[in-house]
Amino acid sequence: MPIVLQRVCKVLVWCFGLVVVLLLTAEGWHHHKFGHFVGYGLHADVILGNSAVGKNDTYYAVLKNLSVTNLQIEGCRLPGGFIGSGTLYQWDVQRVTNWDSHSPTSQTTWFA
Repeated sequence: MPIVLQRVCKVLVWCFGLVVVLLLTAEGWHHHKFGHFVGYGLHADVILGNSAVGKNDTYYAVLKNLSVTNLQIEGCRLPGGFIGSGTLYQWDVQRVTNWDSHSPTSQTTWFA
């Protein structure tokens, strides 16, 4: 095997190893912060945030698409002005209170 090809193989192996270490670090950080691993596809996290009234008093849902394909979510675009601007999406975030039983019970925490 030529020396150049050996060096290219070494660089590729090191790059692959670095990518694996970075992915494992990101997965470990996400599991430590949110209590679950990131999967392929649609991923939702509930985070505690600030509202107009106080600090750390509102739960927000952060929705991410971690897949190759696009995802369509139906929303309502606001016209701006007094009503507001942006897009509203209808969803609710639920907190599971008893997951171990055969029929888990949940409580709606936030609705928009």
